[in-house]
Amino acid sequence: MFKGYSSLIIVLLFLLPPRLEGQTPTDGLMMARRDLCTVVQFNHTQWDQYWEGDRLRSNANFGTIYQRQLQAMSAFGISDRLNALISLPWVQTGATNTYLNGQRGIQDLSVWLKWRLLNRSILGGSLQLFTTGGLSSPVTDYVADYMPLNIGMQSRTSSLRLIAHYQLPIGIYSTAQAGHTWRSNVEIDRNAFIFFDKLYYTNNVPVPNLADATLRLGLLKSRFQVEGWLEGSTGLSGDDMRYNEAPFLTNKMQAITYGFWGRYWIGKLAVSANYGQVLSGRNVGKATSFGAGIFYLVHLEKKEEKNEKSLYK
Repeated sequence: MFKGYSSLIIVLLFLLPPRLEGQTPTDGLMMARRDLCTVVQFNHTQWDQYWEGDRLRSNANFGTIYQRQLQAMSAFGISDRLNALISLPWVQTGATNTYLNGQRGIQDLSVWLKWRLLNRSILGGSLQLFTTGGLSSPVTDYVADYMPLNIGMQSRTSSLRLIAHYQLPIGIYSTAQAGHTWRSNVEIDRNAFIFFDKLYYTNNVPVPNLADATLRLGLLKSRFQVEGWLEGSTGLSGDDMRYNEAPFLTNKMQAITYGFWGRYWIGKLAVSANYGQVLSGRNVGKATSFGAGIFYLVHLEKKEEKNEKSLYK
């Protein structure tokens, strides 16, 4: 269907863990025991250039390709040291200059456990170490072999990451994390595909595993939080996009992305805004993203006096 089009490239966000800032699998914050924080986040991502291998090309045949994502995510404090997180996104894709229709629908259900390994006072600040393990699986039968207008990759995943978070009493903090995501093979609706210029007569396609790392610098106060971040990700195997053809599940995708995020609390509610930009990449779109979210915090155990700051315990 896509042969001959040079403008196809998968959305970077399909390759990474969902980015809902604050109480996520990759940040340095924890929910206190029996606190529940739920966020509904909208993100819009678009690009009109992409890297075919390491060569930057324009998206002339398709115009601007976009993805819209509405995602619900909850984080719950099982204890002060152990959190559970769950996420489910609805995704819509499309392009401004093509007869091809995008997709829309529910994508993959993801769950994580986040464990605080260490909490020590060092050099006048607090150093915390965390580890996060997660699983994800598609919940609908969307078509994966429709890049870049697919809403996901239909791959079951597992992930493991280590997080270090250092914060000063005035609220300035830095967070560094690194993770590895394992991906299962995917079955597509055709009986052959090309991988490293070799034709394979099977519908079982290998999807590259992923490594990623993030550095965050920010300021955390009782009512607001702001941060900037820099993230790198790479497939650990895979081939390049073929000239003037669509991207494929086997492609090795790499990207360096930066962005900003902020949140402001009003009682139990908070609002957030975010912006991100891909700086460089391989087999990915030169994407710009922006979005906004609404947070709601509740405590599931009655107390005479509730400390709303327990979110940052």
